[in-house]
Amino acid sequence: MPYSFQRRDAGEGQGDVGKGTPHHLDTHLVDNHRSSKNAATRTRETTTTPTATKAWVKAGGQRLKSDLVAHNVALPPAKSRKEVYVELHLKHIDQKNAADFSSDEDEDQVQYVADEEDAGMPDPRGLTDDDLMAALLEHGVNAGPIVASTRAVYEKKLRKLLQSDGRGCPNGVEQGVLKKKGINRRNQHNQGATSATCRRPIKGAAGRPVQYMYPDTPASPTTLERREVERRLVPVQIQIMTMTDSGTKFKIFKCLKIIISSLLIAALLLFTIASVRTLSLDVNVGLKLARWEKTSNISLVIDDPQREQLLARFKEAIRIPTVSFSGEESNTTALLEFDSFLRKAFPTVFSSSLVRHELVANYSHLFWVPGLQSDLVPYLLLAHIDVVPASESDGWEAPPFSAKEIDGFIYGRGTIDDKGALMVGGYKGAMNIVRLLKQRGVQLSFVLDEGLAVLDGVISGLEGPAALLEENPMPRLFGQGPERGTFEHLAHKFGLPMKFIMSNLWLFAPLLGRVLERKPDTNAFVRTTTAVTMFNAGVKVLELIRSTVGDQRVKLELVDGFDPLPVSSMDEAAFGYQIIKKTVLDMFPTVTVAPGICIGNTDSRHFKDLTNDIYRFAPIWFKPGDAQRFHGINERISKKNYEELVVFYFSLIQNCDIQKLPTPHGSIHEL
Repeated sequence: MPYSFQRRDAGEGQGDVGKGTPHHLDTHLVDNHRSSKNAATRTRETTTTPTATKAWVKAGGQRLKSDLVAHNVALPPAKSRKEVYVELHLKHIDQKNAADFSSDEDEDQVQYVADEEDAGMPDPRGLTDDDLMAALLEHGVNAGPIVASTRAVYEKKLRKLLQSDGRGCPNGVEQGVLKKKGINRRNQHNQGATSATCRRPIKGAAGRPVQYMYPDTPASPTTLERREVERRLVPVQIQIMTMTDSGTKFKIFKCLKIIISSLLIAALLLFTIASVRTLSLDVNVGLKLARWEKTSNISLVIDDPQREQLLARFKEAIRIPTVSFSGEESNTTALLEFDSFLRKAFPTVFSSSLVRHELVANYSHLFWVPGLQSDLVPYLLLAHIDVVPASESDGWEAPPFSAKEIDGFIYGRGTIDDKGALMVGGYKGAMNIVRLLKQRGVQLSFVLDEGLAVLDGVISGLEGPAALLEENPMPRLFGQGPERGTFEHLAHKFGLPMKFIMSNLWLFAPLLGRVLERKPDTNAFVRTTTAVTMFNAGVKVLELIRSTVGDQRVKLELVDGFDPLPVSSMDEAAFGYQIIKKTVLDMFPTVTVAPGICIGNTDSRHFKDLTNDIYRFAPIWFKPGDAQRFHGINERISKKNYEELVVFYFSLIQNCDIQKLPTPHGSIHEL
């Protein structure tokens, strides 16, 4: 019995091939050794084609190998003859299946029923893109988008599919599709010619086609795995096309990814630097732990009689209304009265041979104490006795010039500003004193004037009080002036996250500046403050105001003004700053000393040609709300604080009695 390899497609019909109607695509492989006479009769129209014979022998050999692999039979060497494979199959599987492969041993005796090469093959090039996709779908191929770059591939794929269905003769479905789409078969002019037609199927009993099919051979695990992988694969052309179409989006995504990664790396680097600085920054150490040249001072022990005498003198000074109504107008009668008071209160100072006294411009006093080493640069302690006007009708709890004592506080104008320092100043006094010192060629190491105080509970979040030394008028740009030193000196006394922010103003200055400008009390730390009729600012602000107003009808006149003073030094080599700092810490060990910002001006501004370092500080304690008493109502000072003020100046003068500052020490050197 001959064995037939036959493909049957669902929906196929039969017809006259010569007329191009749908027909079967039957391919028969006949074994001459076993064919009967009837079989020979049925195959007399077949032709022997060596190419086809080799193809089927190769196909049979591959099936035999696959069958052996599927049954876990080790294959012989690659060059072994087919008898070896058949013998292995007979031995390990069964004789029946092996017999299926034994009939094609002799390639010369195999006959293949085929048409001429590509005879009558439809040309897919005549299809539109949609028709080509439809034809591929008919063959079970899920094709991707058909464009210029992929069309040739899909045309070739369709042509191969047509060739596999009877060597170029389409089956019934394909004929219907191709005919419907209007595709002309090649060699259409040869219709009816026997050399260009497909063979009719071999008939068996009852006129039915012979349908002996080659038995299905189980696929090997390797083959099954390969088929599963191939089923999931997408054609390479489609992948390339997809990448080409989405190239722009891919580039944008890649660019965004690089940018985001760079930002994250930069943020991590900044965070690391800021963290290291936060943990290591403690600018309050420095000379705090250094070994000073002079280790002991004369202690000022104030007993009760002395205390009563000090308070009595201070109250008498408050009761003298030394009011300055303007820069040119003062209560001269009160100033002359205060002159007599000073001479009576401190007779030793005025009569001592160690102290030189000069009356300057009738009302100002200059006291000069020469040192033993005349080559050392002197310093100046500056204060004023004139006060701003005050009236009991403003709402004072006690008359402003009564020096009344209430709950341990002495009330009166000048208790804070500035009779407590027991020195003098003012336009006439300070300017005339400066003129006199210039004539004598005097240069000063530093000047200490009134200014900020010891703030206790005023700064929210600060652990403990802080003494702020005002160094210069307010700068215009927050974070680039001495205010940076203020916050960095205080940073280690704050908890997180404020400690982290204040230790790194190089990074967070804009953020902190926005927070400060929201409150009137701290807005002056950020920018120059102005009023409608008067500007408390430097002369450079005048041009800014003119450009802002932009109206010729508005007249601007400079009454008086000057540019901001230079920033006073505050490093470990700054003699005045370190002396003041040491004196404060000797008296108040828990206090944090930091440079401050002067948002107003004092008489010390006139001394800018005599020194580069002007400090404005007095050890007056400010509790919450006390800052409003300065030049306001209910100005007061506690009796204890006034006594501390006296001790401070007593210690400061002794601390200045050294030739040079010691070498700075950090906390690590003391361990």
